[in-house]
Amino acid sequence: MRKKSTVFMAIVIASVVVFSIGQVAVANSLSTTGITLSKIEKEINAYSLENSLLKEKLLVKESLQYIASEAATIGFAEVKSQIIIGSSLPIAIKP
Repeated sequence: MRKKSTVFMAIVIASVVVFSIGQVAVANSLSTTGITLSKIEKEINAYSLENSLLKEKLLVKESLQYIASEAATIGFAEVKSQIIIGSSLPIAIKP
């Protein structure tokens, strides 16, 4: 009877040690995963901020006021005279 309780106690102690080592390994894995997740979240926030700034710049560059001012600086001028064609000309003459 004494031998059975000793074997049982050894099995219990061995399983406690194995489970403790497993718990430490899982806790270590979770902690490093948390650090990695934190870095990824910081990168996502940085890219989101950069994306919103780029959207603002794009909206400014797409605005008609900006395009008109840029056209004026490179020499394009607004046409003041209008050409009106009174009658339409035939595209091709029939023989």
